Order: sequence, then C-alpha cells, then structure tokens
Amino acid sequence: MSDKNNDKESKSKKKNSLEIIDIQLLQNLESQYLKPFRLQYRDHDGRIKLWDCIQTHDSVSIIIFNISRNVLVFVRQFRPPVFLSTLFNKFNCSLLDINELRIKAKEMNLDCGYTLELCAGIIDKKGLSPKEIAREEILEETGYNPPINSLEFITSFRTGVGTSGSLQHLFYCQVDDSMRLNSGGGIDDESIEVIELSIESAKAEMYANDEETGLGRTSGFRFAVCWFNFVKYPQILTSMKNK
Repeated sequence: MSDKNNDKESKSKKKNSLEIIDIQLLQNLESQYLKPFRLQYRDHDGRIKLWDCIQTHDSVSIIIFNISRNVLVFVRQFRPPVFLSTLFNKFNCSLLDINELRIKAKEMNLDCGYTLELCAGIIDKKGLSPKEIAREEILEETGYNPPINSLEFITSFRTGVGTSGSLQHLFYCQVDDSMRLNSGGGIDDESIEVIELSIESAKAEMYANDEETGLGRTSGFRFAVCWFNFVKYPQILTSMKNK
C-alpha cells in the first residue's frame, strides 16, 4: 500500500472536528435563500392533495476546461445538508436531539459533508443574466476571468424536483492559464477549494459511489462530465486535427 493510501486510511479514522451548535425549525424564522410552505391542490383526476415545498432561487453551473494543461476545473466544498443527511443515514439520529447529534458528528469521516461539484451559484442579482452571473461565479470560485463570450450555454434542467423544482442553467467555459487572476475560493465566508482533474480522472469520478467514498458528487456534476466526454471533447480533438 502506498504512503498516499496510508494517509487516506489514517485520515478516515480521525474524529471529525465539526461541532453542531444548534438546529432550529424554520417555522418562525426568515431565510433569504428559501421559504418552506405546504401546497394544497386538486390534481387532474379531481383528488385533493397536499405537498410540502420550498421556494428557492434558480441557479447556474459551469463545467470549465483549461486548455493550457488539459484539465477540468471543479470545486470542493462543505455542504451542511449533505453532512446531516449522511449522519442521519448512518446513526438514525433525531433531528432535534442536539446532544446526540454533537456526539455522533465527532464519529463521522473527515470528508463527510464535502462534495465535488461544478462551479455554481444562485441567481439572486437583479439585472444580470444567467450567463453574466455564471461568469461572476467562475471568477469568485476558481479565480479565472474569462470573457463573457467564452461561455457556451449547454442546457437548463430542473433540480430538487420533489421540493423546489428550481431551474439550473448549465454552461461550458474554456479557459487558459493566462486568465487566472487569483486562487479563487469564493467570497465572504465561503470555503471553496479549486480541484483540477485530468479528463480520465474526471470520467472515473462520474461513476464513483458517494456512499463508499464518503465524498458527495452532484447529479449536475456527473451529467456535465458525461456531456464533456461524449460531446465537447470529441469536437475539441477534431478541431485540433483540422488545424
């Protein structure tokens, strides 16, 4: 076994340093990011039904390819809902038993709650198009400053279809090392790590099992890597051959 594997195994055995301080239900609390509500409606068959929903922002995401070094650029960040969901699945804890949650949180893998994702962000700035917001997210999270016309729209799709049904706009952006202004990492209190993967490594991540590895991967990430490998990269190779 290599030193790298030994380090990984040792890390997985360490206790988590994350501390759960409190959890409150949003019944009487205001959030600028989401609003939970209960919908009562009559369906197409005339039946009256109830559905608990969340109103939230639409979003953008971007798959980034650095042509200087032939790497795909992603972000790794901590997602509290992923951490809690993993904790609940493993220990079947009560949502409001803070003492139990604090104890069990310390037993979680250090990677628990972290996700490998596309550069992304919510659409919450008035007057800016999804493409303009996507460009801002690229600069904030990864440090690259591409021209707006370098962003290529791929498609839009629904996320959280059982809760919010919000829309995500997916873009492709080709960058090079000369566009890198800083190391990225997000703004304010964001904690984002820029991750660069070879095309083959990204393809392997596309099929990785989150439960086994302890690292989360979004469906948008998997779809975008699939699109790049089977649609965009063949186009890039063809273009290179024709030059």
